[in-house]
Amino acid sequence: MKPVSFPEANLTLMPPDAEGCCDSQPIVPLHVFNDDGRQCISCWELDDADRAAIAHGAKVWLHVLSSPSAQPPVGLHISENPFV
Repeated sequence: MKPVSFPEANLTLMPPDAEGCCDSQPIVPLHVFNDDGRQCISCWELDDADRAAIAHGAKVWLHVLSSPSAQPPVGLHISENPFV
């Protein structure tokens, strides 16, 4: 699964500069839509292997970098376009 840009994207979130932050997977810039400074909407694309894995019962896991005592609200949504 990879993040992709989309027509409504109006901001790009850049990876943190901290060394050793996330050595297991590279962090790439994330294109998002943000209109109120309170939420960011990003778009993720599944490849054929992702789709097959989900069709066979694999789960989608969400990783969020946060402190041990706080978790920002997050959400997952599946649709063609949430802006329509």
